[in-house]
Amino acid sequence: MEITFHTEPPSEILQIEQNTAKNKTIIEKDQVKPHFFTNINLLSSVSLLYSFIGLLFGAIKYLSNRKNNLHRLMNSDFAFVIHTTDINLLGIALNIPWLAKIPRKLLEKIFMWLPPFKCSHITGVSSITGREIEGDLIFCPLLPEQIINLDKAFVLKKIVKAGEIAKENGAKILGLGAYTAQVGKRGVQVSKELNMPVTTGSSYTAAVTMDAVFEAAKKVCIHLSGSKAAVIGATGGIGKVCSQILSAHVSNIVLIARNQERLNNLEKIIHDKND
Repeated sequence: MEITFHTEPPSEILQIEQNTAKNKTIIEKDQVKPHFFTNINLLSSVSLLYSFIGLLFGAIKYLSNRKNNLHRLMNSDFAFVIHTTDINLLGIALNIPWLAKIPRKLLEKIFMWLPPFKCSHITGVSSITGREIEGDLIFCPLLPEQIINLDKAFVLKKIVKAGEIAKENGAKILGLGAYTAQVGKRGVQVSKELNMPVTTGSSYTAAVTMDAVFEAAKKVCIHLSGSKAAVIGATGGIGKVCSQILSAHVSNIVLIARNQERLNNLEKIIHDKND
């Protein structure tokens, strides 16, 4: 088994750096005019104020109605914590078309202030045994960069609050979606705070990914036993599992990650497993 390492920065990080350098603007002193309202569009300012007031009253309405609605919402079997990665799509989902017009910095402040809330109830999910279950989607108002960069205790507290809403609605298990899956030692601390099972879906994702790889190879007549495979993000939760499974089916595997020590540890695991 030949194992190759790569620790180059991911292409998306390089692209961000290039865009940042490209978009830098130097403002000369003589370009800045002293009048306070020179670069302010009055209509935009009124629109932003209206947006903020709308979000404020929406949150207040939610908080005031929450207790009154609990008695008829205690029928969920599971809940899933979600957050937005695209403001435009969020505006469509919440029927707030002007949401994307709010400046990013202001939107981040609003999201930090807003509490998590239940945004949808899911029905019609049934197993092969015929048993049906219901669940809730709990929206955590944080952007991906906020989950990564804000104080860890603050982010954890907000996700735990989302879990508390799930428990109040009867959920027996909580799923952490997207970037929330990385919080609190991948859900361990969240589970401890809530005293309920928490899953990030990583195991299921890894299993589905490998099934797709094997099925795709079969359809295009690729014999994995004589092939070279590459795993990007090999030391992550999902990548690590995929790397170990894939290493048993290919002749060569390339492991790509940013941490050399973790790559070394994964190499040892794979060698021990396949020896």
